[in-house]
Order: sequence, then C-alpha cells, then structure tokens
Amino acid sequence: MASKQIALGTILKTDHDDNSIFEAMTLVDSITPAARERAEIEGKELGDVLDVPLLGIEAPSRMEFTQFWEPGDSEHEKLDTLFGSKAVAGFQVVTPHGTPKTDDFDGQVVKLTPEQLTPSGAYKRQVTILRTTAITRT
Repeated sequence: MASKQIALGTILKTDHDDNSIFEAMTLVDSITPAARERAEIEGKELGDVLDVPLLGIEAPSRMEFTQFWEPGDSEHEKLDTLFGSKAVAGFQVVTPHGTPKTDDFDGQVVKLTPEQLTPSGAYKRQVTILRTTAITRT
C-alpha cells in the first residue's frame, strides 16, 4: 500500500553551464514541477456521436519555484544570467523518498517575478522554467 510522503527534503539542482555537474539551488521555498500533458488533436468524423480528441505530441509545460532571493548570491545570479542569455540549462528535481527519484530535463528561464514586499516579509521571487526536453525519471 502507498504511504504519504512529505516534500521536505526535495532538492532542486541546476546545470547552468552544460558541464554535466548539477548543483543544488539555494533558498528554495516551494516547487511546482513541470506537468506532462499531451496535445489534443481534433479527430472527429461525420459519423461520430461523441467528440473525443486524439492524443498528439507532448505539450509544452513549465516548472515554477519560489526562492528567498538574495541579490549577489552565486546560485541566484546564475538564473539571472540564464534569463539574459536565453540559454538552455539542465534541471533536476530530487525527491526525498526512501529510494530518491530524480526528474531530469532541460529548460529555459522565461520569467523572474519578484513577490510583494511587506514590512514583515522576506525578499522572494518566483522563477518559471519552460521545459525544452522530455522528463526522464531515474
């Protein structure tokens, strides 16, 4: 029987310079992993009585994560550099399960969104990654 797993201990890693060395991203608060979804293709014919689309190729998806942002932090600056260059980088989400699983894919930084600043809040920003390859799970 399956059991509930907590997300505490999940690690986000990046290979920002394509050297096959993944480094943990610092100060990550939350992650919404990239979805896997297929494009729907219209496949109706004149005799059909129910509109059921055909399944096509895997559709684009995005991973979003929130980080406590510290300007000048080397890991955070890598994201700014990737955004500016439009370069493709490697990303991994490593789960804390008894036997950890790693979702590995390439993507591009498409959005860096500062969160609202409040007197009792911390500096945070949301980062959006557009997935450019299939997700492989190991």
